[in-house]
Amino acid sequence: MMTGNEICKISECCILFGIPMSESELSDAMRRVPQSDFLRGREERDYRIDTIPHARFALDNIQKTKIEVIRSVKYTQVINCYKNYKYIILFNHWIEKNDCVEFFDGEIPYSTIANDIPDGFQGIIDLCICNPQKLSDMIQSRGLNTLCRLIEKEVDIVFWLHFVTILFTVIDKFEMSYIDAVDFTKNQIK
Repeated sequence: MMTGNEICKISECCILFGIPMSESELSDAMRRVPQSDFLRGREERDYRIDTIPHARFALDNIQKTKIEVIRSVKYTQVINCYKNYKYIILFNHWIEKNDCVEFFDGEIPYSTIANDIPDGFQGIIDLCICNPQKLSDMIQSRGLNTLCRLIEKEVDIVFWLHFVTILFTVIDKFEMSYIDAVDFTKNQIK
């Protein structure tokens, strides 16, 4: 039974980036999904200047921990992660007006995401960026042996990039639960 107190190992973690993390990913996303919402009203140029350098820094440091990193994530990749990882961190854009999460292969409804979690999955799903409370509620209502973690307010993407960079370093260096590592990281950046 997942309690959230289990010691988290970096080999049990996977972070999936459903937002562009490089110039080429941004160009590809804009070509394939021109109506994409991850820019959130910003200009593409601003995303390149304000986000991509932080993404590069975060990726360089996250990959030093040997965590599994999946970029330009498509929804089927999320489903595959339930078989191999106990801690799944979805770093995506949430489209609350449509009750969807945006992936590189399109928008997936919250209900589909919640219903596609295998009954036997025992782990933590960490929903990063924005405020996916409705998705969390749908996941929890299934009665699975799964914990769902989220921040209940919108947080800037650059903050999240730096937060997960520190978080994975903490998980890699210290023996503690995922929840304790999140709390420790929050306390370190106050």
